[in-house]
Amino acid sequence: LPDLQKELDEAVAQNNNRNAAVVVEQMLALNIGDQANWQKLADFLLIAEPFNSQDGYDLPYKALGAGIQAYLLSGTKELKAAALNDIAQALVKRQDWRPALNAYRASLELVENADIRKTYEELRKVHGFRITDYTVESDAPQPRLCFQFSDPLANSVSDFMPYFTQDPG
Repeated sequence: LPDLQKELDEAVAQNNNRNAAVVVEQMLALNIGDQANWQKLADFLLIAEPFNSQDGYDLPYKALGAGIQAYLLSGTKELKAAALNDIAQALVKRQDWRPALNAYRASLELVENADIRKTYEELRKVHGFRITDYTVESDAPQPRLCFQFSDPLANSVSDFMPYFTQDPG
């Protein structure tokens, strides 16, 4: 294990995140229950440069798996929040917006962090629930305004009138 730690330190010093991830994987093979190494693996995979397009597709999935394992092994809310942040970043790289927003929100509920809050708010503005398009049918006998939303509306709500107001009258 000391040899692997030395190899990891060298990879980090050389800013070789891909090699660092490989070394951490070797360390995990010796101790699969090491939460800190799962967290490191997720961190390195999130910043590693892909070799090609397939690798670019695979890295976020691997980072997501490592982040989930780090979360499952976390004993404190700070460790859980850090793991949820990695999970959210991996989901963003996969362009899986709703789960990413949920992971960021869960992380912030555990531990408030200004940088994560800013990232969450920016992501929510661009990819959160919102009106994506609308049409106005003012010439129809019953004029109406139709909205298209970014996500499906809840099936449990049958009357949406309380959510809309018209001013005047």
